Amino acid sequence: MSTYEIVAIVRPDLDEEALTAAIERIHQRIAENGGTVKSADRWGKRKLAYPIENHRDGFYLMTVFELDSSRVGPLRQTLGLHEALLRFTVATHRIAAPAGQASGAGASSAAAPPSQTSAAGAPSAAAPAGQASGAGAASAAAPAGQAPASPATPGGEERPGGPAAGGAHV
Repeated sequence: MSTYEIVAIVRPDLDEEALTAAIERIHQRIAENGGTVKSADRWGKRKLAYPIENHRDGFYLMTVFELDSSRVGPLRQTLGLHEALLRFTVATHRIAAPAGQASGAGASSAAAPPSQTSAAGAPSAAAPAGQASGAGAASAAAPAGQAPASPATPGGEERPGGPAAGGAHV
């Protein structure tokens, strides 16, 4: 079983009792298709970007559930017949990494803050916090754990005319 999420917009003219019944009907359709609801979040009434069926607002909700992948199509068909739903989408649920942490082992952000720029002035993905990427630092183009090809001799010394401005050796 895979984990999915439904983000739905429910008609705004429903009272609290009818809204709860509409949400329960969505959960019932999930159960009828062999799924189990993990969580349900009401995001509240929000203004729509454009009118849908002459409604300017809608109740947003998100439901996370587990379901066999072969049953997603039939679930979408039955939800499409739900009169209280203005719009909905079913997607694979992925848990986001906590703020400040990159996903994956040793991964780093592809965009660096302005203080972390390479010698050429472009953002460096591998520069540690507060440091600029220099001649020997890894760049975003290099595989993890490997430094990019640089104009260095096998001994690790830079050749004259290297990446430093004017070829000067610092």
